[in-house]
Amino acid sequence: DKKIPCDVLYLDIHYMDGYRVFTWHPDRFPDPKAMIRQLEQMGFKVVVIIDPGIKVDPNYHVYQQGVQGDHFCKYPDGTLYQGQVWPGWCHFPDFSKPDSRSWWGSLFKGLVDDGVRGFWTDMNEPATWGGTFPDNVLFDFEGSGADHLRMHNLYGLLMAKSTYQGLKQLRPNQRPFVITRAGFSGVQRYSSVWTGDNVASWEHLKLSMQMCLGLSLSGVAFSGPDIGGFMGAPTPELFTRWIQLGVFMPFFRTHTHHGSPPQDPWSYGDWYEDLNRKFIRLRYELLPYLYHAFYQSSLDNTPILKPMVLEYQSDPNVQWMDDQFMAGKNLLVAPVYQENQTARKVYFPAGNWYDFWNDEKISGPQTRLISAPLDKIPIFVKAGAILPMQQAVDFIDSKITDPLMLHVFPGNEVVRDSLYEDDGASFDYLNGKYCITPFEFSTQNDQYQFTIDSRIGKLKLPARAMVTIFHDVGQKPKAVSLNGQPLAESVSVETLQQKTEAGYFFCEQSNQLFVKFIDDGKKVSLLIQ
Repeated sequence: DKKIPCDVLYLDIHYMDGYRVFTWHPDRFPDPKAMIRQLEQMGFKVVVIIDPGIKVDPNYHVYQQGVQGDHFCKYPDGTLYQGQVWPGWCHFPDFSKPDSRSWWGSLFKGLVDDGVRGFWTDMNEPATWGGTFPDNVLFDFEGSGADHLRMHNLYGLLMAKSTYQGLKQLRPNQRPFVITRAGFSGVQRYSSVWTGDNVASWEHLKLSMQMCLGLSLSGVAFSGPDIGGFMGAPTPELFTRWIQLGVFMPFFRTHTHHGSPPQDPWSYGDWYEDLNRKFIRLRYELLPYLYHAFYQSSLDNTPILKPMVLEYQSDPNVQWMDDQFMAGKNLLVAPVYQENQTARKVYFPAGNWYDFWNDEKISGPQTRLISAPLDKIPIFVKAGAILPMQQAVDFIDSKITDPLMLHVFPGNEVVRDSLYEDDGASFDYLNGKYCITPFEFSTQNDQYQFTIDSRIGKLKLPARAMVTIFHDVGQKPKAVSLNGQPLAESVSVETLQQKTEAGYFFCEQSNQLFVKFIDDGKKVSLLIQ
């Protein structure tokens, strides 16, 4: 009803029966399978938290299996190590033991059968009340043996690996969705990372940006913070500014602690609700662009969230810059991270940049003071970019993006880019079941030439509407043709969108040219004179 897109509901530890992992609280969730089925029909997926601590309880099936299968960490004398966490006294799985990893993976079957779509692994540094395991706790370490001093940094990584492999075993053709709080080099193979229990403060808003940029440089492309802060309560302004930053985070989730004041996009009054809705919808509009950035990252490990120095390594002005970044390869984002701030300095590297909100053209290198009232986050598009976007949707499903919108920002060179699409859920892409649509854009002698080449891949998408928006056109075109055939001019954008046939409209106020046609996978050539 509020038109605020949402895909996932996360259940924290209180869904469990006495904090026993792999259980449901019988009173709060008497029929979880039916509940999840109903939520799925509404477009919501459910992700639940899982901790490594197994409650010491002889009547608890996970405890029984763990003891019988010799799956828990031990002291040198063979006594099972016990530490206190949410359920009370607990044993902890030895994830360095192959049999124990297989056992752990099998435990997810009940939750998977109930319809749970993803798993959020927590407390896996490993953490206990008062610290972590004693140094002399022993691990199997693939049969070689090791103490906790050697294993500590690997524990979260191996828990994520065990979870990922178990889910892949249970659902062979569904990509596991795993989140972890702790990890080590290589954790990106198995899990996304969230930055842990932060605080609702301006300092932590900025810190979350810096942490995710650092994770990006460390090979962890899929990361994000608790938007709004986990501990404490954000002011309405802080929450909205954090939502704005979250739009560009690879992992985008709000989260707060049990018993905190309501911390939802609609919790702060109508005006803030409108602002939060605007930016959450922007996130969904940018999903084609962001998903392609994930695809690119899977090919060459290029981060989705990039420190400026990674893109502009020869520019001394960005060497220590940590308060603005590149999202994908074409968006420069400069979040506001100070209270009551309505403007901020933004550095523009060499080249031309377009203000995402009004198409103002700015030439770098230079620093500019940019207006940033609460209803705006400074975003700039690199000249020469082709930015794929979609209309905001309430939730993501398997439907084709229709219409697909390509925003074209002119540059000085021939631009070649592409858009990657697949079903978003399965491993079929490994067998070629994906779709890549190549683009090429050039300007010469007051002419625009835009070519969409034939689709590549085995995924056969149905025909759809394509709306190409050319920015900074300068003047009304004399003619627009599609594959050599002249297109009719529409009287407004709304009229153009309502038509089923191809056409164009030039907006004099924004200097933008809208061209609509049917994308059926075949080569298309647009000529604008």
